Amino acid sequence: MERCDLKNPKNNKIIILILSGKDNKDRRDAQRQTWLKNTNIPYKFVLGNEADILEAQEPDILWTDSPDDNLPRKLISAYQRVSDRYDFDYIFTCDDDTYVVVERLLDCGFENHMYMGTRWKNHAEGGAGFFLSRETIERFTQAPLDHLILTGPSDVAIGNLAKMYTVNLHEDNRFVQGHSSIKRHGELPMPFNDKITSHYLGPELMHKVHTQFTRLYWKRMLAQDPKFQQAYNILFQANA
Repeated sequence: MERCDLKNPKNNKIIILILSGKDNKDRRDAQRQTWLKNTNIPYKFVLGNEADILEAQEPDILWTDSPDDNLPRKLISAYQRVSDRYDFDYIFTCDDDTYVVVERLLDCGFENHMYMGTRWKNHAEGGAGFFLSRETIERFTQAPLDHLILTGPSDVAIGNLAKMYTVNLHEDNRFVQGHSSIKRHGELPMPFNDKITSHYLGPELMHKVHTQFTRLYWKRMLAQDPKFQQAYNILFQANA
């Protein structure tokens, strides 16, 4: 079993799983070029069994024993494979059009809960991202992949499993359900708000959001107007 050695300050080992599709390489590349670029957290893009050839081309892909378009089965299959391969305490799951502020993710208090995310109806909204503890995943993966509960959207299936195995959802609205011209449900993560994630970001918007968390962006702003000095100091002085 491989060890997942990156720990947050409270010594919890975490893995990030990102639901993707075989035709979504542009989305995967946008995440690799932005919030995943400098992270040391182990992560995998989860694809279905038709996409196993991509694993050689893209080493950060985890292909699963499930059709690529059957999201609940694909996700549970991924949890099973990760549980067999890795030593971890928590898994954070999101989509390939989700932006994540990794520092906020590590400091959000996930270690106090078995199931954590922003509530949508009776489950954590999947695109915004959610945490599951290893204990929770061990319960959920008891369900056979052909179980009727593993149908429909993957986040709904996770909510149904939580109900079946009596796992309570801890609500945290810093995980934002979505932001796009079609579906606008909340704020984008910005340097001076507390949002951890946002869903429905295409590659262009993904890059725009990420830019505002970089030192170069704020140096350019500072060069244009000295009033940004205080903002620059707040964001980067501690890491200078």
